[in-house]
Amino acid sequence: MVTNMFDYARSSRRADRRTLVFLLVAFTLVTGVFVAACLLGQLGSTPAAPIPGRMFGGADGHGPAGDGPLSDAIGGLGDQHGGGAVRGSQPQPATENVIVALSGDTSDPLKPGDSSSLDITFTNPSTLPVTLTGIQVTIVSVSAPNQTHLLHCTAADYAIRQVPADFEVTVPAAAIVSLSSLGIPSASWPAVAMVNAARDQRGCSGATVTFDYSSEGSGS
Repeated sequence: MVTNMFDYARSSRRADRRTLVFLLVAFTLVTGVFVAACLLGQLGSTPAAPIPGRMFGGADGHGPAGDGPLSDAIGGLGDQHGGGAVRGSQPQPATENVIVALSGDTSDPLKPGDSSSLDITFTNPSTLPVTLTGIQVTIVSVSAPNQTHLLHCTAADYAIRQVPADFEVTVPAAAIVSLSSLGIPSASWPAVAMVNAARDQRGCSGATVTFDYSSEGSGS
């Protein structure tokens, strides 16, 4: 009987220990889950980092600004369509690229020793008047259908008289004018002459001389 009571008490203590271990494990698990939930809640409530960029302004092109490549792309579209600009500044007008065309010829037949003035025509399509200086005429080619292997005709058979070094001409905006229409005396015009060479120049009969014109200019 005494032995049975001892075994029962020992069995009871073993049961109590198992219950205590189970409660400790359960408490640990519940505490871990609670801590993990708290951490996840804090991470989920962290505000997202702001995206670099610029904020849209009003229709007058002004507004708060940030920095970033995204703003550059949006700003380009805003300026292009004339809507609410992003950068807050108005687009600057582009500088006009002015090109004045020069042309001119003569139909006077030339003999060795003769010359003919070139009444240059100027075409200015821009909205600005342009002053031209340093006008130069060069011979590009000579077409001589009557030359032979004995009777040659080349650019050496011709010479160009250039305009004076201080010569300048102002071409009005959106105009086509010539040296003669501007009232410039023919003595200041360029001219082409046929050289009187010490050889037979019959190969130049019916020849066509092609010129190239160049100059420097500035708009006003």
